[in-house]
Amino acid sequence: MFKNSLSSFLSTCRELARHWQAVAIMAALYLLLLGALYGFITTREATAIQILQTLLFAAAAPFIFFLLQAAIIGQARDGEIHWYAALKRSCKLALTALPVVAVGFALMWVTNRWQSQISIPYAPFQSVRPTNEWSLMALSTFHTLLVTVVVPLLLIHVWLETMDRDLVATVRGGADSTLKWLRGLLVRSFAAESVLLYFIGFLLFAAVPYVLLFVHLPFQSQWGEFGAFAGRLGVAIFASLLGWVATLSTFTRRHAQAVAKAEEISPVTN
Repeated sequence: MFKNSLSSFLSTCRELARHWQAVAIMAALYLLLLGALYGFITTREATAIQILQTLLFAAAAPFIFFLLQAAIIGQARDGEIHWYAALKRSCKLALTALPVVAVGFALMWVTNRWQSQISIPYAPFQSVRPTNEWSLMALSTFHTLLVTVVVPLLLIHVWLETMDRDLVATVRGGADSTLKWLRGLLVRSFAAESVLLYFIGFLLFAAVPYVLLFVHLPFQSQWGEFGAFAGRLGVAIFASLLGWVATLSTFTRRHAQAVAKAEEISPVTN
C-alpha cells in the first residue's frame, strides 16, 4: 500500500515537471495568495484607504485560494488549465467548502468549551475538580488532527465529488441518498490508502516548511543568518507549493481513474 501511494505521488511529481509552465502559473497564484494574506495582516485600519485595502485583501485571498485549487484540479484532470472552467470550478469549490469548514468550526467550538470546563485549576478544600491532563492531551490531539488532517482530507474529497456529481440533486434525492453519499464520502476520505497518500504529501507541504522556518540555526554574522533565513524561506515556499500541488493532483488523478473504472463496469453489469 505504501509503495503504491508513493509511486502515485512520484508519478505525479514527474508529470508536473513535464508541465512546468502550468506549475509556474500555480506558483504565481500562490505568491499572489501569500501577498494578499500578508497585506491583510500588516495593513493597519487607520484611514479610509487602509480600511479599503484591508477589505480588498480580505476578498482577494479566498478568491485566489479557490482559483488556485481549481487550477490544480483542472491541470490534473485535463492536462492544461482552462481559465473559464477554473473560474466556474472555483465558485463550486468555495460553496462546497463552506459546510465542511462550518462543521470543523463547530467541532472546535464544542471541544474548546469542553476543554475550558475540565481545565479549571484544582483548589484545596474547595469543591472544584482537578485538571484532567489526559483529557486535555486528547483534546489537543483532536484539535491538531482536525485542522491538519480531517478537514483537509474532507475538503479534497468533497471538491473532487463536485467535479463528477450534482450534489444539489443528491441532497434533493432525500435523506437516504444524502446519508448514503456522506457515508461513502467518509469511507473514501479516511481509507488507509487515502490517509497514507495525504501523509506523504503532508511531509512535503507542511512538515518540511515547518522545520525550515522554525528550527533555528545559529550563525556568527547577521548577514549569514539573514541569507540562511532567506534561503530557507524560499525553499519552504517552494516545498509547500509543490507538496500541495502534487498531493491534490494525485488525489484528482486517482479519483478520475476510479470514476472511469466505475463507468466501464456499469455497462457490463447493466
